Amino acid sequence: MNCDRCRVKAMQVVAAAGADSVAVEGEEKDLLVLVGDSVDPADLTTTLRKKVGPASIVKVEEVKEEAKEAAKKAAKESVVWCYPSYSPYHKVVMYDHGIGGASDPGACSIL
Repeated sequence: MNCDRCRVKAMQVVAAAGADSVAVEGEEKDLLVLVGDSVDPADLTTTLRKKVGPASIVKVEEVKEEAKEAAKKAAKESVVWCYPSYSPYHKVVMYDHGIGGASDPGACSIL
């Protein structure tokens, strides 16, 4: 890729093919690095040749599962909010005190 316009066009073609991420690498910024599950490298190379210019596949490798699992864990972790607890409802306790005369007339009324 000779110019910035060609790089932008190549990145647009790759993004339209369904890549998850696209990056430009290399000393001369002439290598496209793409990550995606549903991208066919042969079809993508043919499309790049038609729309941008000469293109070739340098390396195809599989992303390791550990990186995928770490990304899933980071996405699943959420903030847990702790709401303040409310004070429990207190029952009103009433005691029955006999009002008036005692039931036993011989009992002492001072106590």
